[in-house]
Amino acid sequence: MSEEKIKVTSAEIIVTCKPKKNPYYEIKYLEVGTDEYTIGYGSYDLGLVNDWYNNCFEIVTEELMPAERIH
Repeated sequence: MSEEKIKVTSAEIIVTCKPKKNPYYEIKYLEVGTDEYTIGYGSYDLGLVNDWYNNCFEIVTEELMPAERIH
């Protein structure tokens, strides 16, 4: 049984890094029906974050009302 994906209108991988430290990757996303971004699904391993991005999120646009779309 597969888990239901999080429906989002926007999702992107962001990177934070301090000098002399390894980069830390996270996913910034906007769930359908919300007006605030969430940052989560973070790791120092970009491969893991890519997997989460591809397997945990469903980007939707056609189901949205015009007022829900990001401009």
